[in-house]
Amino acid sequence: MTTLNVKELLNNYLDSGKILIAIDSNTEGVILPDAYKNSIQVKLNLSRKFNTTVFEITDEKVTVDLTFSGEKFMCEIPLQSIYYVAMAEDPLNGVEVVENMPIELLELAYQLELAAEDRRNADSKDIDFLSSIPSDKADKIEKDLGLSPRASEISKRASEGSVSKKQVQDDMFDTFMELLAREELREAMADVSSKVHANPKAKTKKRAKKANNEIDITKFLKPKPKK
Repeated sequence: MTTLNVKELLNNYLDSGKILIAIDSNTEGVILPDAYKNSIQVKLNLSRKFNTTVFEITDEKVTVDLTFSGEKFMCEIPLQSIYYVAMAEDPLNGVEVVENMPIELLELAYQLELAAEDRRNADSKDIDFLSSIPSDKADKIEKDLGLSPRASEISKRASEGSVSKKQVQDDMFDTFMELLAREELREAMADVSSKVHANPKAKTKKRAKKANNEIDITKFLKPKPKK
């Protein structure tokens, strides 16, 4: 799995103007105002043109004094907490840092991909999601969803040539059927939604607009076009 250089990613985007980042404020080392704590999706804007006294990006973190409700606050944002970067004017077309994504979003993305694969009714069910993310998160997804570890294990063995591709496909389909039987998609979506930051002081119209700009955390899972 390729690991993105988040520092380089941020600097490249900042060279083009104001950017949006999504962070998991539960990550160790995150310092934000209290209203933004305990959220798996805090969205912040960054720009070199902001009126800041400190704006530093090191190999470990971003340190910047941002304005919240008219007051300055010195923020510390570890790079490992940043899992999405986009231009502020185009928030839905950014880059995901998959290895930094909260486990809740990865679990939901995995379930959505399984459901999408079934709807496509494709001849080839190449769902290799669990093997495309860090192994510790893949193991936790399997544990949290009550799945057997067979999906990622068989996928790994298939890549080594010890089992057939058909066995991997059949196994993934069985896994999807297990999820369907437990009706976990709707429950998972509701659970993730409850953990996404929402400003309690925002007006209704603003909240609705923000909802329309929610980050599409599953677009990196879109199927590859058939040859």
